[in-house]
Amino acid sequence: MPARSRKIETVQAHWGALLDPFAPEFEENARKTAERLKAYKDDPYCIGFFSGNEQSWSSTETGLARKILDAPDDQPAKVEFLRRLAAKGIDPKNVPNEELRAFGIAVAEKYYSTVRDAAKAVAPDMLYLGDRLAWGCPDVVRAAAKYADVVTMNIYDFQPTRDLPEGSVDKPIMVTEFHFGCYDTGYFYASLIPVKDQKARAAAYRDYVRAALDNPRYVGTHWFCWRDCPITGLCGEGANAQCGLVSMADVPYAELIGAIRTMAAELYPRRFGKEK
Repeated sequence: MPARSRKIETVQAHWGALLDPFAPEFEENARKTAERLKAYKDDPYCIGFFSGNEQSWSSTETGLARKILDAPDDQPAKVEFLRRLAAKGIDPKNVPNEELRAFGIAVAEKYYSTVRDAAKAVAPDMLYLGDRLAWGCPDVVRAAAKYADVVTMNIYDFQPTRDLPEGSVDKPIMVTEFHFGCYDTGYFYASLIPVKDQKARAAAYRDYVRAALDNPRYVGTHWFCWRDCPITGLCGEGANAQCGLVSMADVPYAELIGAIRTMAAELYPRRFGKEK
């Protein structure tokens, strides 16, 4: 069994540190993990796979490389960055922004290309659905578009307005998380995107999906999640949102379920121009 992939502890976000794609075990682990796809590669209900969720990509063009320079000297990504700087005669204490940005791109491309190559070697017809971006500067999104078949994003907002940055390879976008919630069920925390009540929740759902349908870049929207979070919080992360299709007692929210039925009937006519 390969060793656990090393992380870059200085590159942190909500869910922890970023995996180091320059660590020698990263490629080995990617190949090992990709072997699991063999069980699904001929399954007509499995269209593809994700390689992560809301990873710790920097939101600025130079931030990722700067944080890597703060890592321990034996961090593989830092070793690689220092090697590249030395080859150009650049002092690591005075790195130009263009070099910082270039290495940030190199890290992202190393991650996405390694995962893609490992998976396509095992299941060439399965879609690589990226890593469900919640943040990340345009360079990271461009790297995802370069190697993934579909760019996936968690877009918590009233409208799915994100697009690929200029210069990206032309790829579709799939929304892999969105939701709305409210306080009318007694929850202390409505959701990341709160609304007034269940009727407003249903209306927000319809507006969101219609906006996605009207944008040819978008090919899907995934609601988060099936059941409300426990009012006392999920173990391990503390999430306590009223964000489900059903309550903790498995009681469906009628207004939201009705909105989903409406959009299911409207889906194809609206996308193909027969209804607006």
